[in-house]
Amino acid sequence: MNSQELRLATYQMAAKYGAFMGLFLIVRYMAETLSHTYGALAWLYLLLTVAVPFVAYKLARVYKAHLNNPDMGFGDYYRFTFYLFFFSSIILTFVQYIYYRYISPEYIDNLFQYLMSSADVLIANNSPYSAALTEYKELIAQQPKPTAFDMAIPTIWIYLIVGVVLGLLNASILNRQKN
Repeated sequence: MNSQELRLATYQMAAKYGAFMGLFLIVRYMAETLSHTYGALAWLYLLLTVAVPFVAYKLARVYKAHLNNPDMGFGDYYRFTFYLFFFSSIILTFVQYIYYRYISPEYIDNLFQYLMSSADVLIANNSPYSAALTEYKELIAQQPKPTAFDMAIPTIWIYLIVGVVLGLLNASILNRQKN
């Protein structure tokens, strides 16, 4: 398998396994969102958060075993992990947008109100940061509330950074392991 075929296979497998990782991240996201209502889901969210690097590593091992190419190196493993998170973050962002826009449009308003009430409590308790919090609260109140798009898009950036970090880690480990 030449380098062009290997690169194409890497992209294809990253998209395929990115769909599985995207479903995993959707379950994690729903556990996070619903944990405000159902406290027990906070434990599931924590467990799934801790499992993210292990799931990524397992999918990278499946990718390595599936291609079983002795010419694969650090760059191939890194590319796979990075694109795995890229494709899964796109799926998750789409679901988050639908959630914020159509399923629970009041979520953003409730989050904004919670932020303001938390600042009020800290200010009322004469926190050492009361002056700064008062100024912060005034600045936040002047800003327009974020839209569903504004809330969902940072997910792509967050998971791209996770993909870079875990890509380096996965590629280092997989590159050192013998077939």
